[in-house]
Amino acid sequence: MNDPAVIRGLAVFVPIAGLALSFSLRRPGHRDIAAVILATAWNLLALALVNTLALRLGWWTFTAEGAVVAGIPVDLLLGWALLWGAIPAHTTLNLPVPLTAAAFAWIDLGFMPLAAPVVTLGPDWLYGEAAAITASLIPGLLLARWTVRDVRLRLRVALQVILAGGLAVALPAALAGLWSRPAWALSLAAQAFAVPALLGLAAVREFAVSGHGTPLPYDPPKRLVTGGPYGFVRNPMQVSMTLGFLALAPLDIRFLAAAVSGVAYGAGLAAWHENDQLRTMYGTAWDTYRARTRPWIPRLRPHDGIPPATVYIARTCPQCHPGPRGRPAATPSTSPSCPPKAIPPACAASPTPAPTASTPKASPPSPISPATCTSAGPCSAGCSCSPASTTSPGSASPPSALRPDFPKATRLHGEAAMPSIRENRIGNRPLMGGAVHSGGRDGVKERREFIQGLYEFGEETNRFHGCQIALSWPSRIR
Repeated sequence: MNDPAVIRGLAVFVPIAGLALSFSLRRPGHRDIAAVILATAWNLLALALVNTLALRLGWWTFTAEGAVVAGIPVDLLLGWALLWGAIPAHTTLNLPVPLTAAAFAWIDLGFMPLAAPVVTLGPDWLYGEAAAITASLIPGLLLARWTVRDVRLRLRVALQVILAGGLAVALPAALAGLWSRPAWALSLAAQAFAVPALLGLAAVREFAVSGHGTPLPYDPPKRLVTGGPYGFVRNPMQVSMTLGFLALAPLDIRFLAAAVSGVAYGAGLAAWHENDQLRTMYGTAWDTYRARTRPWIPRLRPHDGIPPATVYIARTCPQCHPGPRGRPAATPSTSPSCPPKAIPPACAASPTPAPTASTPKASPPSPISPATCTSAGPCSAGCSCSPASTTSPGSASPPSALRPDFPKATRLHGEAAMPSIRENRIGNRPLMGGAVHSGGRDGVKERREFIQGLYEFGEETNRFHGCQIALSWPSRIR
């Protein structure tokens, strides 16, 4: 088999046929499709880099005419990416990664010598094979499995960012020869590109942190994301991509065509498909958000349709476990009401221990009106805690209940329930550094300092250890 046309045809059509057969045997779901796309894309990018390095280091060379880009036959590259990406992503999910990697590495080791005269192997070609396995095959397998199993969200998002930057920017820039431009031109273009790129990264982060999903349509967020950049514009990623291409257009006019194509795709097919999909997933919430934001032109201020956020603070509250570095965790709430699990109703009344000679006297009670919740009703100032269960002393608390050490579970809603907070005080204790008020440039810092001061106040007075404090504020200062 020395005919280059036959070799190149088999290299691309055999993996395609194998993938079609696997799809016919097991119909892929949404997450399977996402895994196939991501694994193939990762292998395509990584193998392009490995083959470029192989040509420079003499690991192997290609002898081919037609459909050759930067000395690499496109059909061989595509077949290789399908063989190592799509096929194992769909067929070997239940096998250990080392076994799968070894099997597909052996297939490639057997095929490479048979690909002559299209592929001419050098004396050190096994180094190139090892580099391809390390940089392409194994990461693609891991990315596919994490996607199907919906685990390692942050790593998946990071790899998707690398994929998007590599396939949309770095690879086209290399093929266009942009790296040969003067250093000053590359520096200016990089600085101009960084500004919209930060917008895109912020949008991706919002998808991961707030929506618990990724930008890939087959691996979407699990909740409607309306904060961060999405509070100003509906399509921050498309805006970022378009502005980034425009920043690179002075170096190569083809990036201008890419920007126009991105706008056409985002305003046409993507908008039509995503609108229907998001309306099906989120219903009226999507329609409300869509009516308050524009797809391409940002608002000057974030839209006001986001419900208030809620922060729960307590040392022993099982629902607000301490966050990183010992800080109390923050739990978002989509409603100012108190569902049964928002404030566990197990704050059984028990007297606060009286101070002794060895115990410093506790600070006077806070003038803030306590507000607790019933089993399902909204929080209202002055209501009593409605215990749903009791816990004997020394026994472990139920997962959904607080330890009944102290009698009150306090919930604060905005500034209306916090007259003393507006004076930078809680109870008789001055807050550390500031209070939460109208937001502004220092709103995040002030909010953080307020939470820290509130938490330290609870520790010093022993007032909030068994129950919790919940603070709600307008979303605009989140």
